[in-house]
Amino acid sequence: MWIKPRATASAFVQFLSYRGPRYREETVTPGVLRLFTQVFAVHDLGAAIESFGALGLTVWARYTTDLWGLDTAVFRLPDGSNIEIVAPVDTSRSAAKTVNAFLETRGQGQYMTVFEADDVGAIFDRFEASGVPNLGPPTPAPPNSPWGPVQQLWPHPKATNGAFLELLTLP
Repeated sequence: MWIKPRATASAFVQFLSYRGPRYREETVTPGVLRLFTQVFAVHDLGAAIESFGALGLTVWARYTTDLWGLDTAVFRLPDGSNIEIVAPVDTSRSAAKTVNAFLETRGQGQYMTVFEADDVGAIFDRFEASGVPNLGPPTPAPPNSPWGPVQQLWPHPKATNGAFLELLTLP
C-alpha cells in the first residue's frame, strides 16, 4: 500500500506485509551492518511531524543542532531503524545551507540514506586507499544527537552519482 506523498511532506511511503519468510539480502559491503536511517528534508518540520503522526508514528527525539543549523525530528521504527526529518533554520551553517539548496532545487523529500557500520575509521582508510572521495575524515556527531557520540563519515556525492550517504558507527 502506498501513501500519497502530499500526506507525508512529499515522502514516498509504502507499507509491506510479508506472506512468507522475510526477504533478506546479504550485505556485500564489508563493514556495513544495516540500513539505519532514511532522512527527509522539509520546509515545515511541524507539518511533517503531524503527517507522520497521522500514520501512527511517534516522535522519539526532537532537537535543533546549532552547529548544523537544522531542526530535527526522529521516528524510531520497530526494527530499530529510523525516519529522520530535517528542516533548515540557520542557512549560514553549511549543513542547513546544503539542505536548503536541496529543497530549492529538488523540493521536499528523501535527502540522505544512513548506514550503520562497524568502524567508519576503517572504511575511511579503505576509501582513501581506493581513491573514493569523502567529505572529510570521520567526525563525531553533535552532543545532542540521540544516538550519543557516534562517528560519522560521508562519501562525496560525486562518488555516489549525487546520492547523499552517511556511514556511522554507534558508541
